[in-house]
Amino acid sequence: MTNKAIVSRIRAVPKYFWVLLAIMIVGVFCRTYQFHDWLRFSPDEARDATYISDAITGKAPLPALGPQAGNTQFYLGPLYYQAEYVSALVFGNAPDKIAYFDLIFSILSIPMLFLFLRKYFSVRMSLFLSALLSVSLFAIQISRFASNPNTIPFFTLLFLYGLLGLADNGKAGKYRSAISVGVGMGVGIQLHTLLFLIMPLTAVGMCVYLLVKKNLTWQIFVVVLSFFLLMNYGQISYELRTGGANSSQLFRGAGSESSVQGNTLLRNISLITSCQMQANTHIIFSAINVQECGGMFNIAKSFKINRLVPAGATVNGVLFIAEMIATLLFSIGGYVLAIRALRKEPREEKRTFLGLILFYNFISFIVLVPVASQIEVRYFSILFFIPFILLGLWLDTCAGKKMKAIRLGAADVLVMVMFLFVNVSVLIVSARPYVDKSASSVDDSILGEAESMVAFLIANTDSLGTVHIDGSTMYLKRFLKPFDYIAKRSGSVVVRPGNKEPFVSGTRFFYIDGIKSRPYMIGDKVDGNAILGYERFGRIMIYTLMKK
Repeated sequence: MTNKAIVSRIRAVPKYFWVLLAIMIVGVFCRTYQFHDWLRFSPDEARDATYISDAITGKAPLPALGPQAGNTQFYLGPLYYQAEYVSALVFGNAPDKIAYFDLIFSILSIPMLFLFLRKYFSVRMSLFLSALLSVSLFAIQISRFASNPNTIPFFTLLFLYGLLGLADNGKAGKYRSAISVGVGMGVGIQLHTLLFLIMPLTAVGMCVYLLVKKNLTWQIFVVVLSFFLLMNYGQISYELRTGGANSSQLFRGAGSESSVQGNTLLRNISLITSCQMQANTHIIFSAINVQECGGMFNIAKSFKINRLVPAGATVNGVLFIAEMIATLLFSIGGYVLAIRALRKEPREEKRTFLGLILFYNFISFIVLVPVASQIEVRYFSILFFIPFILLGLWLDTCAGKKMKAIRLGAADVLVMVMFLFVNVSVLIVSARPYVDKSASSVDDSILGEAESMVAFLIANTDSLGTVHIDGSTMYLKRFLKPFDYIAKRSGSVVVRPGNKEPFVSGTRFFYIDGIKSRPYMIGDKVDGNAILGYERFGRIMIYTLMKK
């Protein structure tokens, strides 16, 4: 091919492609920078990595099913573990390599969101919203560790994008759309129990809509079903071998969940509503506090705990009120705009888009209500695309009024810069503990920091190949499994004193805890054991003790 032909082909590529490519490059950087050292590696990740490592090395077979669903005895399908196994085979048997599956689909969710949004919004708006996803703290955080819900955004979009394709009046691409629906739903129900209900119910609703439009053929139905069954081959074969043992646990778990639910229906609905509004704002702006789902709407508690402190009380109070009003206005106003647009939109394909996302949101809301007592912001990964649509509707509405005092083009640039600046600023602040190697805490174990701690333990232990470690209950619960996994990679094991081997007086062992206002010092005693020394790792203290 001549240089002239290459240049001609490059010029033929739509200009928006290069913008989207630049957006993806930014997204890749945010998700891959220091990926190994900054990887979250807590007990659940250590457990899954052990399953994969044992399967790779032949110590044990790969689990026949996937992760356990919450506190039930129901297990998700095995596809996630199978994907991690393939990732380890291709890239290497290490925690960060196992997590490449989550990383890759997090990156792919950026162009997937663009394609999805193009079903309703302009190219320019879709690019802007996709750019926000590339720097969203929420999206970046779930790309930086291996967990089955982390790939939900991509496969949810794939599923919904396929449904919209089936609703298209044209026949071109219908089979491609059917494959997207089958694969998206087949994978999605193996990623989280919520999707086990939400996706099929949404598909049934769309099926009814297509039947009314006389736009559904039996061939399309067969393609969807075939790819759905193909994705669930492992789960189906297990059920056939065991007489439905696993699926029966799903209904038992649902019944048990309902029986222990102490909150009233009205309170559950209120909690899910406030929590989704909080999640909507967090996903777009990144900056809102999400430590307690729905907590920001508990005004008395929020003021008492951390808002109106003596120093700067007025400023903190004003910021809190502004944050709460903005959160309410963004979501409530956005849904009002969506319903109004649905009623007034003359183009059928755009009405279908709005109708589908509102229906999917409604189904998700209904499914979330029974588990309101366990809700966390991360649950809203099933609805992560909603705030981008709401923001697009808000901006379209403002643009429709021509923003009389400002030219439309200048306003677009101003809004884009403001949103991107807020998100990037939050990313920089959030990265500081990782840069300082102080991100590990009672809530998180970070791989690079955990490896440094394990290296210290192995280098200073008395027992060859065995590290004895005790500690504050919550810290021990957070770090014992990750430490043991990392130590085993170098031929050692980490155990609690006396759990696996005799532990005699005069033997050195370790004690893990967080930084305290008055830390232990050399010569102090912990449960009667004398402290010989200590080492600080960011917010974590590891003490060397002598067994009494």
